[in-house]
Amino acid sequence: RTWPGGPRGGAALRDALDRMIDERVEELAAEEAHISVTPAEVDKALRDVASLGHDDAATRHGLSEREYREQLRREIRSGKLVQLHVRARAHVTDEDARRAYARWLREDAASTIDVHIIAIRVAPNATARDVAAQRAVAEHIVEQARRGTSFCTLVAQHNPPTSPFHVCRSRGGVPLSALMPEVAQIAAPLRPGETAAPLLFGAGAGDRAFLVVQRAPERPPRPFDDVADLMRERALVDAVERARKQWLRERRRTVYIDDRL
Repeated sequence: RTWPGGPRGGAALRDALDRMIDERVEELAAEEAHISVTPAEVDKALRDVASLGHDDAATRHGLSEREYREQLRREIRSGKLVQLHVRARAHVTDEDARRAYARWLREDAASTIDVHIIAIRVAPNATARDVAAQRAVAEHIVEQARRGTSFCTLVAQHNPPTSPFHVCRSRGGVPLSALMPEVAQIAAPLRPGETAAPLLFGAGAGDRAFLVVQRAPERPPRPFDDVADLMRERALVDAVERARKQWLRERRRTVYIDDRL
């Protein structure tokens, strides 16, 4: 079959068709089991979403309020079907939880970054010679850090107590997108413990500084035993989703759906 938009458009169309078929299969299964969703249940779901600070969830999803309520209704119905037909099929072993733990460690390392920064300020009226002198200071700091001097020691020496960078401690990993773009660009290629060359950064209103950026050394990951319950929950979510997909495949065999477009 030739799909509009070529292979990529065909894949998107097939995914959309699969979702439509799954929704129809769930609808038939719900009718069979006399499962319904009341307006009160949808209202409660809306309140729950709002309590998480997502009052504009419908708008952010590009839906009208009526469309968003219908989406919530389908999700609630799907949850009831999972409890009735799927939940008992999902089993989680200690090995499943440990696999979830390994994946969690990989995802956390790949998606976040922790940096320490030293700022060597350049006065607004600095001459070229003044700028060169401050650059030399920043370059010397980089050299010391690369030779093994504790970055925290260097922070204490060069960042004044009033600086937001004065305290040398881990702020915890943050998404790369949360950093200033210029800082993110030089920090991303660094390995833990590496220090980048000085970056002349302008903060507006004539304020400039040479930033010395170090990617924080790796911290020991939280032991599995400390997060075992969370990992079992993650593994259970995965197991339920696998069981749901298997159940949908089985249900598809029992109904006829004409998927011609």
